[in-house]
Amino acid sequence: MDKKGHYIYAPYEDYPSVSQLNAMALEKNAIVIFAVTEDQKHIYEKLAAKIEGADTVVLSPDASNVVEIIKKSIEVS
Repeated sequence: MDKKGHYIYAPYEDYPSVSQLNAMALEKNAIVIFAVTEDQKHIYEKLAAKIEGADTVVLSPDASNVVEIIKKSIEVS
């Protein structure tokens, strides 16, 4: 970060690190939801375990459960 709070390495990285995601989620009091397919769930569960308050849920094939996923996540927080 520079003196103005801008991340100076952004031009050199494609994605934020897990610790950066965690810090931002905590700072902004964000709800992090990984809505993924069943075959990818085990991967994102490992990631979610490293981000405080994050959750991993299975998204239905047509994404019809996305609103319900968000509602449940808000109720839990």
